[in-house]
Amino acid sequence: MRLSAFTTIFAALLSALPMARPAAVERRQVIVWPAHGTTISPANGSTIAAGDSFQFLYKDSNFCESDVVTVAVYLSQTPPANSDVMANGRLADGTFEYYFGDYTISNFGLPPSSNAPPSSLTMPVLEGTAANTTLYFSVLEDFTDCPPNGQSTWFGIEATTVLYV
Repeated sequence: MRLSAFTTIFAALLSALPMARPAAVERRQVIVWPAHGTTISPANGSTIAAGDSFQFLYKDSNFCESDVVTVAVYLSQTPPANSDVMANGRLADGTFEYYFGDYTISNFGLPPSSNAPPSSLTMPVLEGTAANTTLYFSVLEDFTDCPPNGQSTWFGIEATTVLYV
């Protein structure tokens, strides 16, 4: 069987093409800015009993002037460190006792989102946590609209102490 001139040339061109290499996996850098919003409720030093409902109000910093801002709310036994923040907008497993959830805050007079922060939360029962333990009620604010060209992931984190009884 004889190959045609076209087949021979095509095979030669194909073999000259560089081999495709797998794309490099991009590792996004996490940057935690000192800018962050403020937890208005619960107030710093509030005493909250397990199972009790408490007021929740967080004023986002809107550092990036975004239409909406996503926040994640946690309870931990130590203040969250910048190194606890992961690129997906969560605190690393093992660095918190309880995760209340993600919420979306609307800015610039936009209507509240369907996932707006609730006006109250319930203090969970934390097995193994003694009464009169100081805990850190933390809000991780996602600055999604800030990073240029998606080169990093920016966050702000704020912690308020509460007394767990």
